[in-house]
Amino acid sequence: MEDDSDKPFLSDPEGILLCLRECFMIGSPDVVIVPDLGIMQSPFGSVSLPAKYQQYPQLALFYFSAVLNQNGLIPEDLHLNFEWPEPYVVLNTLIKRIEQHRFVTKSGYKGFPSFIKEQIAPHLECPDDELVRGGNILDLDPGTKQLVKVRFENKDSIVEDVNQFFARITDLPTVLSSFQHHTKLDVKISCRQWMEANPGELERFGKAIRKIWLYETIMLGAEKIAKGNLSEESTSTSESEIPNTSSQQDVISSSEHVSDSLKFWEVLNFLEVSWVPHSGEDGVQHKLSQYVEKDPSTFEELKKRRLAAKNDVYGYVRQIMYSKGQVRIYRGVRCKPNGVLKVSLFYGPCKWVTSMWVTLVPITLRENGSLEDIEFTFNCSLNLKSSKAISAGM
Repeated sequence: MEDDSDKPFLSDPEGILLCLRECFMIGSPDVVIVPDLGIMQSPFGSVSLPAKYQQYPQLALFYFSAVLNQNGLIPEDLHLNFEWPEPYVVLNTLIKRIEQHRFVTKSGYKGFPSFIKEQIAPHLECPDDELVRGGNILDLDPGTKQLVKVRFENKDSIVEDVNQFFARITDLPTVLSSFQHHTKLDVKISCRQWMEANPGELERFGKAIRKIWLYETIMLGAEKIAKGNLSEESTSTSESEIPNTSSQQDVISSSEHVSDSLKFWEVLNFLEVSWVPHSGEDGVQHKLSQYVEKDPSTFEELKKRRLAAKNDVYGYVRQIMYSKGQVRIYRGVRCKPNGVLKVSLFYGPCKWVTSMWVTLVPITLRENGSLEDIEFTFNCSLNLKSSKAISAGM
């Protein structure tokens, strides 16, 4: 029987790169060694490479990255001090991380940790002679994140409170005095109450959300059809699934014959009228995806309209998250079921605010389908330590 440790793990280069990147904490943050100067450099300052690590630069880089990552330091923290453990302790910690990584546990490449050990520290001896599985493992787990829920709703006016909240989390001294390191925030805001002074803005925001959701869904369907990952056959729409008005039924029925751009835009404009997807809409979207995949000019026009709708949504998101921290779009939007959008963000220079998402949920009245509210949920992590700085200098 073939030994798992003998498997040709180099046949999966992407898995190896991901494992090494995550286990060595490469890029979180970016640290490099400057051999001529005998230092390691990071965005938070530099540190001398200790003499006992001269033969083990990879271990030094790993530990330096781990300390910076664990303590959530920011570029202003330039005067840093911490103690260096013995190299074998760092080695044991690193090898343990590799052993427990999903690449190793799921694929059965049991010889990979030993292979890495031989590359970075072939002659390093541990006191107990357990070169790979020895004791003295560092605790680099930042621990469970504290969840803090904040709700801005059911009040006469919330604009000032919302503004003050976002000003707080983008001001470092205030954050350090208000939150624990590794805090997760879950913030819900009623857009109806936030836009109370301009009620028409709620509908404009809702229309932009609906358009992005539709355009993204249709374009994604077209791309899947082009790649052969989606069937050409549309899901049938039964009469019971169609809205009651005869005009709506006529438009949906005619979607079975989307043969030109005029019919495409007619059907799409009908779908835009609803605030959220209605019953039977999947089949209509599929027909539109089929058509636009074969009509490049219509596809390009849809891309332009999607960009315009995105700019509208991004504008509202930035208004609500008003603060001195510059709100930037990170990875665009994701379409979730029931017309829900998720927007990926980051906060300019506020490096302690990470993993930022805004989820936009249109809420409609069951009786008539009118837009009642838009639930704005802001989620992020606060990666910081108390005002006591740690880090690097020898």
